[in-house]
Amino acid sequence: MRGEVETEDGVLVIRRILVHHRLAVSENVRSVVEEVHNAYVMQCPLYRTLHRCIDFKISYELTPAEEGGESGGGIANSA
Repeated sequence: MRGEVETEDGVLVIRRILVHHRLAVSENVRSVVEEVHNAYVMQCPLYRTLHRCIDFKISYELTPAEEGGESGGGIANSA
């Protein structure tokens, strides 16, 4: 996650919040990840509170899961 800040009348103001998730998942759960990604923002209290005054950019990328995990994958890194 990162933010972009601008100055307005000498005061720092958060203008944009960029969130990018990196997920290590099995190919068979790709459709679930896409469904959750598309639905979760309106379930996120932070987004619901701020989306009218701060521009949010939310994205994700999928990487192959390592073998041996019970769920077939998990969050590798969220930055």
